Amino acid sequence: VWTYDLKNGKQEKIGTIANWNADSAHYAIFPSGKIYMSCGVNEESNPNKHYEFDIVKKEMRLLSTDEYFQPLIYNIAANERQYVQFKPEPLPSGGWRYSLLLGEIGKDGLEELQVREGRREGENAEGEFITTYCIENEIIYTYETQVYPDQTQHSYICSYDLQGNPLSKEPLTKGIREYMDTKDAYFYGMKKIGEYFFFTTNDLFRSCVMKKEAGDFRVLDSFEKAQYFEVPSSNIDATGTEYFINREEQKLYSFDLESEELKPMEDIPYPVNFAITGYGYIVFQNDEGYYFFKI
Repeated sequence: VWTYDLKNGKQEKIGTIANWNADSAHYAIFPSGKIYMSCGVNEESNPNKHYEFDIVKKEMRLLSTDEYFQPLIYNIAANERQYVQFKPEPLPSGGWRYSLLLGEIGKDGLEELQVREGRREGENAEGEFITTYCIENEIIYTYETQVYPDQTQHSYICSYDLQGNPLSKEPLTKGIREYMDTKDAYFYGMKKIGEYFFFTTNDLFRSCVMKKEAGDFRVLDSFEKAQYFEVPSSNIDATGTEYFINREEQKLYSFDLESEELKPMEDIPYPVNFAITGYGYIVFQNDEGYYFFKI
């Protein structure tokens, strides 16, 4: 694990995660320099590990381990001291448990906020599922599905405060996969800005923007084609703007909330292969190197 200073090009090593296999790439990142992440490792015992990094002190600390391998554990900062972890885990019965947990800088343990359990596979699917989540203004938003014994299912956008208290449960007329016109992806990135919800498949190959209107959600026409994918952002991003890369043009676009249109960003050396935003900056990469811009 290394830090890289984009201003002076200096690299410094923090530590090593032995036998690293995979992680969700969703980390809780704080202005103080603390970062919380979870990953899977190639080890027979305790193959899931949860770490705290301090990029100021150049230190890392193992917080806890799990007995099963499940690298798709997400961590998102909720404010400048707390973060929410989304943790799917297999059950001995063959089903899955989906937990929302609250963590805090300086505390090793996690507080349970919400839990769902269910079985997804085959004709015997049944139960309640949390598929993805996001945080806006210290409110947790989730995409949840309930499957009944007769295999009918209903989907909802739900919200909770940081104590885990339910605030709202809004039904959807279709599941997210139907809105996104995809049958293959099960895990999604989710982000909320005002009345807009942004969803991205786990492979980043398809994005969907929906706006809450008249008791339902409207998919914006400009995103029905699959050539745009969402630019990931670090946590507590105060820009209030979402960015996308057009995979065919390899150009960077911003989403304008007023016009509901994608607008190409100017004065950027194209093509763009990858980008990430956070704390008022955007970092993107192309064949020539890395670029650091204030937005």
